[in-house]
Parts: sequence; C-alpha cells; structure tokens
Amino acid sequence: MDGVSDPLKDVPALAGVAGPEQTRRARNWRRVGMAGLVAVVVLACLGWLGPREATASGELEDGASVEVTYPQITRPGAASALTVSVEDVSGPVTIELPALVLETLGVETISPAPATETATATSVRLTFDASPTGDFSVGLAGRMPTRSSVGAVTYPIRVGVAGAAPEEVASVKTWVLP
Repeated sequence: MDGVSDPLKDVPALAGVAGPEQTRRARNWRRVGMAGLVAVVVLACLGWLGPREATASGELEDGASVEVTYPQITRPGAASALTVSVEDVSGPVTIELPALVLETLGVETISPAPATETATATSVRLTFDASPTGDFSVGLAGRMPTRSSVGAVTYPIRVGVAGAAPEEVASVKTWVLP
C-alpha cells in the first residue's frame, strides 16, 4: 500500500469491534436516549409528572352548588387535602364519605370541627352547624400513608343540607403512584 498503513492494524483492540453501520446505529440510540431524558426533565420542570389536585362540581336538589377539591395524583408520604365547599346553603351541612377514603388519604384533621360524627362499617357522616354567611367550606387534611397501595381509588362525595339525606354530588378518582 503506498506507505499508508491501516489505522486499525496498530490498535488491535478496536479491530473488528464495530463497523460504520454499527457505529451509526449506536449513535442514533444514544441520541434517542438523550432526547427521552430531556423530555422527562422538561415534563418534570413543567409540573406534569408530580402530584396534582382536581376539582369536581355538583348541585343539590335545593339549588345549592357544591365544589370538591381533591388530590387527583398523589404519592405515599405526600400531603393530601380534600375540600368540600357549598354555596347558597341554609341550615346544617352533612358530608358523607366512605371510611376507606379517610384511611386512604390519611386524613388527620377536619376544619372546622363537625358538630356531630357518625360512622357505619362503610361510611363516615360529618354534620356541621349552619353557616351564618350562607357559604360553607370544610377541609380534610392529612398525609398519605407511606405504605399506601398503588392504583386508582374512586369514591363518591355525598352532601346534604338542612337535614336532608346526603346525595351524591361527585364521584372522584385519586391515583396513588409509587
């Protein structure tokens, strides 16, 4: 050969390891991996991968409107809050939740404190005194248990006013991610 030697001949460890096609394929896979990593970081920075809350609305037979703010996506150990707001209410407000929800969300505090609490094997009923302003809001706060089971939990929110039996105003779903 005109005095030009093969560069791979001098480096025996590289001889036959990867040809131009394999090198190109490996480079493309590295680029795909980097693009995927960048996409995850961007989505996390935008807040699309973390815990979030959602709102559900409903109306009672007497015309009072109910708004429920609940954790839509959460993780074990994270703070959790469920807020039920009732507008244009006259008289006491009763909120009924499945007992499993209080356990699943790790509810520790209820503010304001209910006037009466009753429980059955499957549900908890909280009754609050009438609000002087006509608008009522209650917050249930806590922390998700660290050994929460992963998956979706769907539960109804039932509200009753002025002594009426609680009726379902919203069915909400909370996803517990690992």
